Amino acid sequence: MYKTLNLHIDRASWTTVLPPYRRRCPFPAGQAHTRISFPHALLWIGITSVPIRIPRWWLASQWALLRYFAAANHQETTLRLHEAVDDLEKHHKQVLSDDWGVGFALQWLCSRMRYRQLGHGSFVIADLQDAGLAKFSKRSKNGAAKCPDFIALAPNGRFHLIECKGNQKGPNETLNQFVNGRKQKRNIRFRREKLVGQRILTGISIASARSRWASTLRVEDPPPENENSIEVHEINVETARPINDSLQKAAVIRGLLSAGAYDLAHRAFAKETETIDVRTLQRPRLSEFSSKDTAWIGQEYELVYPVALRAQDGSEFRGARMRYGVAANLVRRAAVQDPDRLRTFLLEAETDLSHDDLVIGTGRDFEPLQRHAIIQQGSSFIAEMEIL
Repeated sequence: MYKTLNLHIDRASWTTVLPPYRRRCPFPAGQAHTRISFPHALLWIGITSVPIRIPRWWLASQWALLRYFAAANHQETTLRLHEAVDDLEKHHKQVLSDDWGVGFALQWLCSRMRYRQLGHGSFVIADLQDAGLAKFSKRSKNGAAKCPDFIALAPNGRFHLIECKGNQKGPNETLNQFVNGRKQKRNIRFRREKLVGQRILTGISIASARSRWASTLRVEDPPPENENSIEVHEINVETARPINDSLQKAAVIRGLLSAGAYDLAHRAFAKETETIDVRTLQRPRLSEFSSKDTAWIGQEYELVYPVALRAQDGSEFRGARMRYGVAANLVRRAAVQDPDRLRTFLLEAETDLSHDDLVIGTGRDFEPLQRHAIIQQGSSFIAEMEIL
């Protein structure tokens, strides 16, 4: 199920950057439209909604599917909200915009940049700070001092800093949101700037049923507004290894929690997952399932929609099935590890993101009503959604 929207790449934002920050624009010129896998975008919203420090919140992984699947008008191939969304209050519409701004941007970027790892910027910097390799001069969840949303590891070994915005007011509102976004992309200083591959700012304007404009994704690499500005986050590493280690830790903990393996996550990463709930929760009932010729252990659940949703070809969507799992072989091997070695064992797990969802053309391999989405991390973790 792919959705089409307008695409605006601000190529000038790459060419006007000061020399120390200048990078080649990684996106091809002349592309005015793009497609994004709607189920994959929802899956990304779910994955990134799980706070590592609060294991009971693994249910947040279902949030995007439960709330947002029917929010789009599936009788159109373009990305447009269902007319009923207009009845929501401002606050709920703003949450939708923020969530879609993250999910659609990550899906679009991951399918094109082929990221190996991706984690919350705040977790990575806090983890580096605990190791004495980063420091904050100011902390904030919004405004210019906010840490960029995500840090990703590109195939060439360099890091991408990603800030995501979303709105339902239109492309001009994206430019307004970028005022703070540009500052947020320049408030991290690396001791070695060559470790940074891209500083990407994305903004998606989501058209309603009555909008006279089309949904648009805008992407740019913002130049610093003031070369002498004071950065509020410093990463003082000489090599990529410490950042890679933090991204790996985030991937392993997130994968374990999403699959419901709280006890394993807490035994290996007690400090990172510390919460009183871990000592009182009963062990969740895990199930074993097979996907992509691999046995997984984790959570399975199915949702039946109260009414069937109609697609543009007349077919219907009647429900959805979601599965989050950790490789059964990894669980069995982890069970025999000495407690002192368990953490090291898990941090050596294969967690590179797989990418089999890139869609550019409209040939036979293009499946506009694609109902299946998988985000897999190496041979270790899987998140899967099937629209029924």
